[in-house]
Amino acid sequence: MNSTTPDQAVAPYVPPYTAIGISTVAYTVSERRHIRVNLQTIEDAIHAAMGVVSINLPVKLIALPEGALTGFPDEIFNIPMSLPPATFLSTFLGRRRSI
Repeated sequence: MNSTTPDQAVAPYVPPYTAIGISTVAYTVSERRHIRVNLQTIEDAIHAAMGVVSINLPVKLIALPEGALTGFPDEIFNIPMSLPPATFLSTFLGRRRSI
């Protein structure tokens, strides 16, 4: 017997999962190709975390801190904030979704 009234919305069931946060050493980059070093460090950390955490529940979310890919080149090199997006940062292609 359903005890909800028509005014009450029933949320769909979401199976349990785990989210992990990765905090690694980030080297400040001066060129886009230098991001590869940080990506390798992040990949190793994710691989290690997944091996430990995903034993009990599946991992569906991995969070990275700001500056994980590039460091903070605008602050380190004292350059305008408009320059890093064009020079250092990568574009991630995909469908944009609103949360």
